Amino acid sequence: MNFLRLSLVLGLIGLLLTSCSKDPIKDGTSVTLQNTIEAAVIPGFETETNFGDAATADVGDDVEFPAFVGIYDIDIDDSQINFSMSTAGVDNPDIAGLFRTIEAGTFDRYYFTFADEQKFESATSSSEFVNVSVTDGTEVKVEVGEGFVFGADSAFTITLEK
Repeated sequence: MNFLRLSLVLGLIGLLLTSCSKDPIKDGTSVTLQNTIEAAVIPGFETETNFGDAATADVGDDVEFPAFVGIYDIDIDDSQINFSMSTAGVDNPDIAGLFRTIEAGTFDRYYFTFADEQKFESATSSSEFVNVSVTDGTEVKVEVGEGFVFGADSAFTITLEK
């Protein structure tokens, strides 16, 4: 009987600790990512158009989206989304041929949709040329725009906040 009570108490404590997590993003949660491009200077992308296929991954210790659409390694942790140019992006002549400072009217957008509500209410970007918005703890929109230097050393971080 005491073992049953102890198991029940420990289970409740574990549940409370898990539900009281202060992290804006829960480890193990599923997230879907879609990329779009809008660029008058790129034929076929004059209006916002999907670029590549959407992908889904679970948030964990590894890079969730390695070489996503052949461009960025995108790593999600408990409070940040880190973008860094992948080796595949640098080595791909089609991607490397687009390296430049992004001009007015061009937008490279990333839509993150979490399977269940997370604990973020706002977000900031490490780059003044990257805007970010959040919707009800389930969606993050990252918009790379005018002035961003898109090249072999491209990297930026989105920080999600409660």
